[in-house]
Amino acid sequence: MDTMPVIEAYFRNRSIAEQEIKSFNQFVDEKLSEIVKENQVIVPKIEEVRVEIDNIQVLKPRIIEADGSPRGEFLPMEARLRNMTYAGPIYLDMKLFRRDIEQDSRTACVGELPILLKSKKCWLYGKSPEELIEAGEDPNDFGGYFIVNGSEKVLMTQEVLCSDRVMVSEKNAAGDVVVEVISTSGAFKGRVRITRKLNGMLYVAFPSSPNKLKLFTLLKALGMDTFNEIKSVFTSGEVEIENDVMLNWENTEKMSETEALDKIGKSV
Repeated sequence: MDTMPVIEAYFRNRSIAEQEIKSFNQFVDEKLSEIVKENQVIVPKIEEVRVEIDNIQVLKPRIIEADGSPRGEFLPMEARLRNMTYAGPIYLDMKLFRRDIEQDSRTACVGELPILLKSKKCWLYGKSPEELIEAGEDPNDFGGYFIVNGSEKVLMTQEVLCSDRVMVSEKNAAGDVVVEVISTSGAFKGRVRITRKLNGMLYVAFPSSPNKLKLFTLLKALGMDTFNEIKSVFTSGEVEIENDVMLNWENTEKMSETEALDKIGKSV
């Protein structure tokens, strides 16, 4: 099968840097806010003092001249010619509390973030070919790279499993079937793996968990004490699955929620 027509059709309306640009836009629009929310309260080593941060903003690149005055449109070509970093300032809303009473509140610049060319925070975003030429750029340049100290830099693309997607593998040589999901919450990522052995027993592994934790022990730790409660989460109605549920119930030690939590805690 000749795949070139399909590939050519795909890139007719897309660039090879589209994925990098979308990823950077998502990082700025969503991920930065999630990271701030996870670390919203900062407690310094000062008694009864805390700092709360919120509302992170990344602005388009700007340049501060020698006299200290900021200048608006800072184009990538100028960064190349002047050996500068094409970066935008990062602002945070910060509140200072002492004994739970707000003492100060301000929006502060906490650093700079290198800006990916052709992303939403880039001055080239949305410009026509004529405007790009006027800005000293090649209109056929896809973008998708940074300018650091005047040099163009790229991040190497990594191939990783999709987050929050269930991935089922085929049976291995031992006859096991493995289901994996990379769960994410802000900056945290954790891999959860459930293995069905050839004999039908189910085991689960997650960050800091023992290597062979029976799935039903975990379900009991989550508050499912009775067989009917556990059976209700397996809703396929297939005979093989119902047999697996019964097998795992009969081969899992009878214990309460507290006992299951203690068992897991002692194994971590």
